[in-house]
Amino acid sequence: MAFYAYVTAADDDSLVVIDVTDPANPTFKGVIKGAGAVPWLDGANEVEVVGNYAYVPAYYDDSLVIIDVTDPANPTFKGVIRGGRAEPWLYGANEVHVVGNYAYVTSMDDALVIIDVTDPANPTFKGVIKGAGAVPWLESASGVQYGEGISAPTVTTQAASSVEATAATGNGNITDTGGEDCDKRGFVYDTSPHGDPGNTAPADSEYANYLEESDSFGVGAFTGALTSLGPNTPYYVRAYAHNSAGYSYGDEVEFTTLGAVVGGLNPALLEVISPNI
Repeated sequence: MAFYAYVTAADDDSLVVIDVTDPANPTFKGVIKGAGAVPWLDGANEVEVVGNYAYVPAYYDDSLVIIDVTDPANPTFKGVIRGGRAEPWLYGANEVHVVGNYAYVTSMDDALVIIDVTDPANPTFKGVIKGAGAVPWLESASGVQYGEGISAPTVTTQAASSVEATAATGNGNITDTGGEDCDKRGFVYDTSPHGDPGNTAPADSEYANYLEESDSFGVGAFTGALTSLGPNTPYYVRAYAHNSAGYSYGDEVEFTTLGAVVGGLNPALLEVISPNI
């Protein structure tokens, strides 16, 4: 298997492909170059390769160029969108980051420009945010990355199981991590019902008791041993989970513990067994 490095050269107006399969002996593989006309690479200064395409912003050609690199020895022009000081706002195109069908490009139009690259032969303007010296503070915009925001996880609470006089098993499920694995999960419980604690730590919630474990948790069901309960007592329990965005709780579920056992028998059964005892 061969490995390649893709290099933009601003003064040579080029995208160069280097074979780096042997890191001790990198070798020239292919090039595409030209300015002021196809392939519109004047001042090429950044590249991102996704699949069979290289996406190159060219500073002096005010362009985002798409190059087909299926054959690294013969990179070929695929498509371009260009123009500055007006839509598509690519004057002095700086950097690019590609996610899915969109390329995010910064430019000296004090702008972040979003380009639809669904059809690599015909990239089209999608949207822009621009402005300098005030919100959105994009004067001479340069670097760009894309990030999916992290939100609090989504959690559900299932019915308690293995209910005894002084113990029960809580059941919960993390159905969505919110974009990153959770670092805490557990249960809050009390003898009185309470509202959803929201983004609040269990110790600061209205619930008198909580059970927590810490590790790295993805989606999936989990359980917890609820102990030191009172016999024949209603309890109210919620599952919860936490990530860097905060805490989230499932709905509240009610269960009632069994009666205490006396002499090996549940008092609730004594009257049935011997009404005269």
